[in-house]
Amino acid sequence: MSQNVYRYRDTVRAVLTYEGQVLMVQHNHMRPENRGSWGLPGGTVEDSDASLTDTLLRELHEEMQLKVQIGRKLGAWPQQRDDLTRHHHVYHVIAPSPHIVRDTNELLTAVWYVPQAVNRLWTTLGWEPQAVQLAFASE
Repeated sequence: MSQNVYRYRDTVRAVLTYEGQVLMVQHNHMRPENRGSWGLPGGTVEDSDASLTDTLLRELHEEMQLKVQIGRKLGAWPQQRDDLTRHHHVYHVIAPSPHIVRDTNELLTAVWYVPQAVNRLWTTLGWEPQAVQLAFASE
């Protein structure tokens, strides 16, 4: 008998910046309790992804048709659900322009903010303002 084992997959996120601003998004596939919250672009690591940076490149292309170079890793934030833990691996990415082509199946909205404004947003996981601060501290 085979068992289906639920995997709480890691994610990869981008602090996507352009000329002093950061892109915050509202994902379309959120759990009901997170609808309307703001997060960083990115998504779940798939078995077919060769690396975390490959995952991020794939996700940014799927969500916004972006082709970018991944910058430095800002950190990995854990998330606990029941007895499972996953990590959100976050990288700094500089956008080539402020123009994005949003996939409306993936993203409800995407807005450029000054970094200080992120502190006032209702964020999906709570650590997003810290990741944004780390990205701008290195610029």
